[in-house]
Amino acid sequence: MFIVVTGYKLNDFQPYIFKGSDYGRDWERIDEGLPDDKFVRVVREDPERKDLLYAGTEGGMFVSFDGGESWQPFDLNLPPVPI
Repeated sequence: MFIVVTGYKLNDFQPYIFKGSDYGRDWERIDEGLPDDKFVRVVREDPERKDLLYAGTEGGMFVSFDGGESWQPFDLNLPPVPI
């Protein structure tokens, strides 16, 4: 279970992604490595491969192969656009 929090309307452009466990009782922040000035719009987990996450941000797309512990750009020659 994942949740994204956007604060851009309050002038907060930090990325916020949280991973829930225990049916939402505990939450862990998993946005380390994402750019500090690009808020996250959406996060999705691959339906077939556990811990493969995709994050759509204000400045492009990012991928994590380890459940959000680390992130890397997933641009594939795409322009830096909101995803």
